[in-house]
Amino acid sequence: MDPIKISNVDAATIAMLDQKAKDLSLKGKKRISRNMLIKAIIEKAMVNESMLSQFEEINELRKEIIELKDVLNEYVESNNFIVQSLLTGEVGEYK
Repeated sequence: MDPIKISNVDAATIAMLDQKAKDLSLKGKKRISRNMLIKAIIEKAMVNESMLSQFEEINELRKEIIELKDVLNEYVESNNFIVQSLLTGEVGEYK
C-alpha cells in the first residue's frame, strides 16, 4: 500500500483526531492510532461514495421502469379500446 502524506493540517483538527483516537482506544480493547483513525475515515468515505452512486443508479432505473410501466399501460388501454370497438362495432372516442 502506498503511503499518503497530508500536510498543512490545522492544529485543532489534529487535536480532534488525536482525541477521537484516544476515546476509541479507551472504548475498545485495541489501541487506535491517529493513522488508523484517518485510514478508517477515508475508507468509510469511499464506501459511502460508492453506495451513494449505486443508490443514484437504482433511482434512475426506478424512474425508467415507471416510464415503461406508463407506456405499457397506455398500450394495454389502446388495445382494450380496439378490441371493444371490434366486438361491439361501435367506434367511440379514445380517451
